[in-house]
Amino acid sequence: MKSRGSVRYTLKIGMDIHNVVGRKTNNEGYVLLKIPTHPFCMSNGYVLEHRVIFESIINRYLEGDVVVHHLNGIKDDNRFSNLSLMNRSEHTTLHHKGAERSEQARENNSIAQIKLNRVGVKHQNYKNIDEDVKKLFEQGVPVSIIADLTKVTKRTVYNRIKKLELKGNDK
Repeated sequence: MKSRGSVRYTLKIGMDIHNVVGRKTNNEGYVLLKIPTHPFCMSNGYVLEHRVIFESIINRYLEGDVVVHHLNGIKDDNRFSNLSLMNRSEHTTLHHKGAERSEQARENNSIAQIKLNRVGVKHQNYKNIDEDVKKLFEQGVPVSIIADLTKVTKRTVYNRIKKLELKGNDK
């Protein structure tokens, strides 16, 4: 049997005892432990240290849909008092609250929104039906008939009605 390295220490999670045979920090600043026997280790045998610490203290494995959050934001501060358990959506919300965007990010978002608003004009199947939709809609013609007459889907007609800010014809 091939040796997996010298044992640094052992730890217990539930009824299982694991040998920690390596430790490293990844490019994102998280500490990884090499525990090839851990049921949720990556293909290279490593597991995030903060998850292992939490698991060993609560004495059970964490499911994949929960996140162990570093309260002080320091990714290698894995003291139990600095760790908090939450679901993915809570964690995502927490990290996006009060997020400040740089000028460049705001500019890029604005450019993307402008492109999004005119993407249809450049599309090979784009049909300039705005005038027809407006005229027919204002005459009270139902959306399904407008779609048939302009040879587009009802969804396209509804999108144009919204874009043109037309009101009043709920047919």
